[in-house]
Formats: sequence, structure tokens, C-alpha cells
Amino acid sequence: MPAIDDLTAIRQLLDVPHPADEVTTAGRARLDELTRQGASRGRPGRKHHRTTSIRGRRAGIFATVTCVVAAAAAVTATLVLVHPRSAQPGAAQHAGRHRPAATAPSSVQQAILTAIGSAGGDVMHLTVSTSGGPPVARGVIQYWWWPARPAPGQQVRLLMVGNGMQTAVTFTEPAAPPARPVLQSIPASGLSIDPASKTWSTISRYMYGGVVAVTSRDLLDESYLRATYLAHSKVINGHAAIHGRTAIEISVPGTPTLHVLLWVDTRTYLPLRLVKLDSGATNYPETRKIYDYQFLPATPGNLAKLTLTIPHGYQKVSS
Repeated sequence: MPAIDDLTAIRQLLDVPHPADEVTTAGRARLDELTRQGASRGRPGRKHHRTTSIRGRRAGIFATVTCVVAAAAAVTATLVLVHPRSAQPGAAQHAGRHRPAATAPSSVQQAILTAIGSAGGDVMHLTVSTSGGPPVARGVIQYWWWPARPAPGQQVRLLMVGNGMQTAVTFTEPAAPPARPVLQSIPASGLSIDPASKTWSTISRYMYGGVVAVTSRDLLDESYLRATYLAHSKVINGHAAIHGRTAIEISVPGTPTLHVLLWVDTRTYLPLRLVKLDSGATNYPETRKIYDYQFLPATPGNLAKLTLTIPHGYQKVSS
């Protein structure tokens, strides 16, 4: 029966890896039903009606399959995020302990928001690499802090390494301001080490704000992420690679001079990288800022990375 051959060919279309499981299952069920109907209606003595019925069913089948395949392609190729884990090897293992499985999320945006909501107690390792723009801002700075998303009143431990300096401070997370975090001097305790001069000094104040506060209160805040980074964003590459890990690349709405891209891990759905390209600086080349994220479990070993030890022979200087 020719119509059955058509159905077999259509099934092969549904065997491509792109349609979602629910789309494929529904398509196969519908096709099986149509096959059974065709077999039951194909009886001798009804040639004219059989031919007409087959042609009608063919048209219906192809119309149904066209809708199914088109829907599958739309789901795969144009994921529109109406609402926006970096997992290195240690973080991926940690994710399985206390985070929801995200191997087959109902939507990418919800998987990201769920992952972000469960990562607040991790140790955050952030590397910021800046090129272009004013020379004074260029270079690489690394940050480690815990917890990754502190609540107001919670104690925070922070280590910064960059510009030839090493600084470790402990402070209390201030109350959330009405808008984005602004620079403010708050009480802290810690020390700063300068390997170039082999000196160290104590710290009694910390200038709260900048990339640490913005990361904690923006990138790791579900409400803010939904309303800003993820609003109207689109998945532009579902098979990218960052740090040797498969990632989903997302284009984030910016401004005429600012282009933002976000990559999330396909296993954990936590951020791996954020890139900001700003062409608005006058008399300087385009500024490129790369933010690379690692979410580390709060084990004794990882927490020990937040501690500075004064090397032997270093001299203390005034704060």
C-alpha cells in the first residue's frame, strides 16, 4: 500500500535528533493511528473510495507532519528566552549532590533560573579579563568569595588577586540598596600583600561594590536575571564550547554600543562565561570584558583558598 511507504518515509524525518521527545512521541503516535486506519479501510471491492481516501489521508498526514517538524525545528533553532552552572570538574560533581537535575529541562530559561537559585552557597571563582579601552583598566583580576550569593547580614570572605597585589577581607553583607549596588565603604578585617615590595598591611575598611557585588546581586539573582539578562534573549548556539565543556550561547539585549553574550553549561545550566563588548569609549579601541565563572563546592579545601598567609621575610607597612 503506497500510503504506508509514505508513512515510513515520514517516520524517518522524525528520527532526526532535533525534535524534542514530546514532539517525536506525539508524531509517531499520530502516524501509527493513521497507519492502522489505512490498513482497516483497504478492502477489496472499494477501489475508487480507497484511492480517494488514501489521497485525502496523504494530504492530512503530510499536513500533520509538516506542523510537527516545523514545531520541532522552531523549538530547537529559535529558543526565545522570555524570562535569563561555570561548572568545572569539581562543580559538576558537586551539582549532583544538592541541585535539581537539568538534563532535560522543560525550558532553557527555567533551567537557568533553577540552577542560579541553588548555587548561592557555593564558592565563586571569577576571572575578569579586560582588553581594549583605557590602558589603566586592562589586565586580569581573579576573585574568590563565599558564599557566592550572600544574604544581607551574612559574613562574606573574599580574596582578590590582580595588579600585582593579593587582598583577603572578611565583611558583613550590607542591606540591599534600592537600586544596583553602589560603591560604599564598610567595616572589614583582612590583609593585603604586595609581592613586588615584599610588604603586607592590615585592612579595616572594604569598598563594597564593583564586580563582586554586581555578580552576587545581579547575575545570581533570579528576579534581576529574568528582567534584564534574559528578557528577550535568544539562544544562538546550543553546541558551543567553553573551557572544554559544552555550552549554550545566548545573545543578550544591550545598547547600540554594548553587545553582551552569555554562555551556560549544558549539564548544570550555570554561567560559564559572560562577554561584554563596548564600543562607546572615545579615542580607545573597543573594550572587551570576559567574565569566566567557576562554582565550587564549599569544601574545607576550597574555603582554604580564601585565606592569605604572609610569606616569611615580608615587612608590615602602614595601612
